Amino acid sequence: MPDFVAIALFDSAFEIKLTMARNLLEQNGIEFFATNENFRSVEPPIGLLPQNLCIELRVPVKKSKEARQLLAPILNRK
Repeated sequence: MPDFVAIALFDSAFEIKLTMARNLLEQNGIEFFATNENFRSVEPPIGLLPQNLCIELRVPVKKSKEARQLLAPILNRK
Protein backbone atom coordinates (compact mmCIF):
# COMPACT_ATOMS: atom_id res chain seq x y z
CA MET A 1 0.00 0.00 0.00
CA PRO A 2 1.47 3.37 -0.96
CA ASP A 3 2.05 6.12 1.58
CA PHE A 4 -0.96 8.35 2.07
CA VAL A 5 -1.16 11.96 3.24
CA ALA A 6 -4.07 13.98 4.65
CA ILE A 7 -5.19 16.72 2.28
CA ALA A 8 -8.35 17.91 4.05
CA LEU A 9 -10.03 17.78 7.47
CA PHE A 10 -13.75 17.65 8.20
CA ASP A 11 -15.76 17.79 11.43
CA SER A 12 -18.65 15.62 10.29
CA ALA A 13 -19.33 12.77 7.87
CA PHE A 14 -22.35 14.78 6.71
CA GLU A 15 -20.45 17.87 5.51
CA ILE A 16 -21.36 18.62 1.91
CA LYS A 17 -17.73 19.55 1.20
CA LEU A 18 -16.64 16.02 2.16
CA THR A 19 -19.18 14.49 -0.22
CA MET A 20 -18.16 16.84 -3.02
CA ALA A 21 -14.45 16.16 -2.43
CA ARG A 22 -14.95 12.40 -2.46
CA ASN A 23 -16.98 12.58 -5.68
CA LEU A 24 -14.40 14.77 -7.40
CA LEU A 25 -11.49 12.51 -6.43
CA GLU A 26 -13.42 9.44 -7.58
CA GLN A 27 -14.33 11.05 -10.92
CA ASN A 28 -10.66 11.85 -11.51
CA GLY A 29 -9.43 8.37 -10.61
CA ILE A 30 -7.55 9.42 -7.47
CA GLU A 31 -7.52 6.77 -4.77
CA PHE A 32 -8.57 8.06 -1.33
CA PHE A 33 -9.91 7.07 2.05
CA ALA A 34 -11.36 8.89 5.02
CA THR A 35 -10.22 8.23 8.59
CA ASN A 36 -12.54 8.33 11.62
CA GLU A 37 -15.59 8.54 9.37
CA ASN A 38 -17.62 6.02 11.36
CA PHE A 39 -16.81 7.74 14.65
CA ARG A 40 -18.01 11.13 13.40
CA SER A 41 -21.15 9.95 11.60
CA VAL A 42 -23.13 9.82 14.86
CA GLU A 43 -22.54 12.39 17.55
CA PRO A 44 -22.37 10.71 20.96
CA PRO A 45 -24.17 12.17 23.97
CA ILE A 46 -22.31 14.68 26.14
CA GLY A 47 -19.35 14.83 23.79
CA LEU A 48 -17.81 11.44 24.50
CA LEU A 49 -15.51 11.80 21.50
CA PRO A 50 -12.67 14.30 21.61
CA GLN A 51 -13.37 17.48 19.68
CA ASN A 52 -10.13 17.04 17.73
CA LEU A 53 -11.19 13.65 16.34
CA CYS A 54 -11.82 14.88 12.82
CA ILE A 55 -12.23 13.09 9.52
CA GLU A 56 -9.07 13.16 7.43
CA LEU A 57 -9.38 12.75 3.68
CA ARG A 58 -6.19 10.96 2.60
CA VAL A 59 -4.68 10.35 -0.84
CA PRO A 60 -1.43 8.75 -2.05
CA VAL A 61 1.55 11.07 -1.62
CA LYS A 62 2.25 10.89 -5.37
CA LYS A 63 -1.25 12.23 -6.14
CA SER A 64 -1.48 14.79 -3.31
CA LYS A 65 -0.53 17.85 -5.38
CA GLU A 66 -3.07 16.97 -8.09
CA ALA A 67 -5.75 16.24 -5.48
CA ARG A 68 -5.16 19.54 -3.66
CA GLN A 69 -5.46 21.45 -6.93
CA LEU A 70 -8.70 19.65 -7.80
CA LEU A 71 -10.21 20.28 -4.37
CA ALA A 72 -9.06 23.89 -3.90
CA PRO A 73 -12.30 25.43 -5.29
CA ILE A 74 -14.40 23.26 -2.96
CA LEU A 75 -12.30 23.55 0.18
CA ASN A 76 -11.73 27.30 -0.12
CA ARG A 77 -15.45 28.01 -0.54
CA LYS A 78 -17.09 29.64 2.51
